[in-house]
Amino acid sequence: MVGEFALKNQDPIEEVDERFDADVEQLWIEEAQRRYDAYLKGELKAWKATT
Repeated sequence: MVGEFALKNQDPIEEVDERFDADVEQLWIEEAQRRYDAYLKGELKAWKATT
């Protein structure tokens, strides 16, 4: 009975996590596009990656 309760109440938490992850992913996409646009306009310098 307790296990069933826990499983039934887990779904809303997973839904919030999935929406949060999607929101964060979209924010990173927008930030990457903003940075790329700034680079193309010469407003942002590229840095050489080092290993």
